Amino acid sequence: MNQQINYHYEIMVVDFVGKSEITTVKSLSNALAYSEKLWQDSVIKEASSEPIIEDKILGITLQVHKVALQALAKETAFLLSVNSANFDEIEKFRHKLLVHLISKLGFVNARVVSDSISEQISRNIYPLIKKVENAVRKNSVKIFLQQGGLAWWENIATPSVIAKVNERKEVANNFNGFVDTSACLTDFKDISELVLKAPFATAEFKNHWQKLAIIRDKVMTYAPLVIEDYDEVKQISRNIFDVLEHETGTDISNLTSHYIQPEASKPSESEKVHVPEPVEVEKASEPIVELKVEPIEEVSEPILPKAEEVKEEIVYEAPVKLEIVAEPIVEQKIEPIAVQEEVKVQEMPQERSNIVSGDNLVSESEFLTELKKVESVSNGSFINLKTFVVSVLAPKGYAAGYAYSLSKVLNESGKVVLYDVKEGGLAVRAIRTN
Repeated sequence: MNQQINYHYEIMVVDFVGKSEITTVKSLSNALAYSEKLWQDSVIKEASSEPIIEDKILGITLQVHKVALQALAKETAFLLSVNSANFDEIEKFRHKLLVHLISKLGFVNARVVSDSISEQISRNIYPLIKKVENAVRKNSVKIFLQQGGLAWWENIATPSVIAKVNERKEVANNFNGFVDTSACLTDFKDISELVLKAPFATAEFKNHWQKLAIIRDKVMTYAPLVIEDYDEVKQISRNIFDVLEHETGTDISNLTSHYIQPEASKPSESEKVHVPEPVEVEKASEPIVELKVEPIEEVSEPILPKAEEVKEEIVYEAPVKLEIVAEPIVEQKIEPIAVQEEVKVQEMPQERSNIVSGDNLVSESEFLTELKKVESVSNGSFINLKTFVVSVLAPKGYAAGYAYSLSKVLNESGKVVLYDVKEGGLAVRAIRTN
């Protein structure tokens, strides 16, 4: 029996221009609770210090908190926390809530603080994208090897791709010296450059690949995601597999055989909203592999109904620092997207078997919080990235591999800085907050 998952969605609304007449928690709670477009049978529970709106039919609760913005003392701001174990209902509720707040109640600015619904959708999308990426990589390598021989890599890959792959080869790998890992160490952007030279890269294929890349960028960031994004990735995957099958004659009957294992038994009503966790995608050990693929429509999929509402364009902005006026809010830990991208890390000479890490994925906020704690006691000395991951994050149960990946993402977004220093004659990757 699956463990129940509670999803949460937090937004902050601010009345910068004084358009809204709502200035108290009670008035905003009443304005939300009485909307028939939001609820089926809502009640306001006054038991706590702040009222909670609950709809037992939808399985959704909503609590409103008054907050104070340090830089905007005169503006009215509220933090809205929505929680539910019903994925289907809370996924649709997000948009209806924003429409009501902005169009009906006059709050012209809304900022997403946390969104575990988008997180869950991203976890389901990523294995599909990775499976398509691996299929294209394998077919490209096979064709290039057959047409160009062993020298195909130097003739096909661009200098920038070759340079990036050579850097990744410096990271310790058990297969170094046994097989040529050049093609295996290419990432999505590298494949995007290589595939343009493949015979199967028709105009139709390039169009599908570009659409896939756009959604992948959303998955790799913290962009809001909806069920339709998942459906679109499934359709793009089918289209790309069709091109591969038609252009290369590849048998794709078993491509998704390792994607998601079916449930052992039919889920109950309370369980059916749970989105299955992605499983690890098998790494290619030999470049020349005959691909066998199952049609994607046969894969056991999460139950994600399409939202029927007409979605109005809403501006989502990054979270801002806020203080709760009435009662401190316990920060929800949101796990970033489960990605498996290559990380350029120069590791210290230490046995990998000594690294003990858990399976949890550290959130961006927790990563930065722990890093700042280490910086506060470092007395200005550099912080070894590997030591930080292994000695600080891993003992807390966080996966070391994912922590390395997140450090790269935060470096690219400018929230941390990764740089190399010399220690004992060896190049060591260091990290600091930006």
